[in-house]
Amino acid sequence: MPPAQFSDTKALHFLAAQGWLPLVLADHAGMVEVYTALFAQSSGFFSLPEESSQKTSVKAISGPAASEEGYSNITDEKSILTIKTSSHCPVILQEEVKTAWKLTGTLLSKILESIAYTLDLEPDVFSTFADPCVSLPQHTHTPTLLRMFRYDRPPGPEAKVNAERHKDLGLLSLVVGHSPGLQVLEAVSGMWVPIEGDQALPAASKARSGGLTATLLVGETLGFLTRGRYKPGVHGVVCASMEAEMHRYSIVFALRPAVAPIFTQRFESEIVGKFEPEEQADGESSFELFERIRKSHWNVNITPEIREMQREAQRQRKLASDETSESIHGRLLNIHLYYGFHPRFIKIHPHAATPSAKRGSSHRPKSFMTQPVEFSPTITRPLPPSNLLLSAHSLQQGLVTTLYSHMTNPIRRSSMSIVE
Repeated sequence: MPPAQFSDTKALHFLAAQGWLPLVLADHAGMVEVYTALFAQSSGFFSLPEESSQKTSVKAISGPAASEEGYSNITDEKSILTIKTSSHCPVILQEEVKTAWKLTGTLLSKILESIAYTLDLEPDVFSTFADPCVSLPQHTHTPTLLRMFRYDRPPGPEAKVNAERHKDLGLLSLVVGHSPGLQVLEAVSGMWVPIEGDQALPAASKARSGGLTATLLVGETLGFLTRGRYKPGVHGVVCASMEAEMHRYSIVFALRPAVAPIFTQRFESEIVGKFEPEEQADGESSFELFERIRKSHWNVNITPEIREMQREAQRQRKLASDETSESIHGRLLNIHLYYGFHPRFIKIHPHAATPSAKRGSSHRPKSFMTQPVEFSPTITRPLPPSNLLLSAHSLQQGLVTTLYSHMTNPIRRSSMSIVE
């Protein structure tokens, strides 16, 4: 079997099972150069005085939507710049943002085609939602965004939670990191993996990418459209003190679905299965689906006060939900655990199937010491040769295999005990 075919198939099986996948940035032409330049420019932007015209001209609105576009600062935690159009992008960043957007949008769109292939779906099934988002728009917004972060590292020895446990909302996200901090949740053991650290990745993969890391994440919209065959990736940011660096910089490209009608029948196959009646959409706007997903979460990128208000509202909804029929709520909770999205935007249906029953035992071993990692058994169709995700050189470096070998040992848990 050709190395590229084996590599891509193995990588997508890993992505399906975990919801996250490390990539080698150097394997994708132009990515290292543009992201290296963008990190340098974003560092300069964040270092400007708060009253600088470059910052005030793109200042975000206050409130729950503060992270959706523009510049905002959360004291002692992080600074954020979210870009959705070139007209609302600082001039000093525009050229690099356009290039990074195009390169990354094209890459994620191609990965969606491969994901469709593994599910035995039409290759263009995601095109309606991805193609309009591949290039940075000038004025007209799409849900897709590019978000730059500057996280504050702690001065002392204790690690600091800068972004609590969460899942992204869209189709796919690419997190490019300048220094360690991103942690991802291993789906079987429930342990946190410091995916940008040297202990999780082969040194050669980072060296070839100029020290930059890249992590692909599955979002909740993709989790819904694949009926959980691709599991949304749970992740967060925990920064430790570093003598040479006061901050951790990262850039996130979040490919969210363009506004278009959804026909869930197009996403059904022998691998995906049939959507239950309460899950089906026949012409519903992707915007409505996305909003239901968004409203079922609290936002990790807004001020702690508003964040806590959203969390409390979720607690109250959970309490109200617990007072409903236990059997119905149990079925919905199983749907949540199986598909990886929040159950409360699914219509309550008294005859809803229990997806966990289709999966067999729900036993979760405590560590990899008792059970080796396996790829998702629901993704069975191998990819044709493409060199899309991991090149032959990456395969020789054994990126995913090396990650596995590190993960066969217990990974330290972070201090993140966050209610999802």
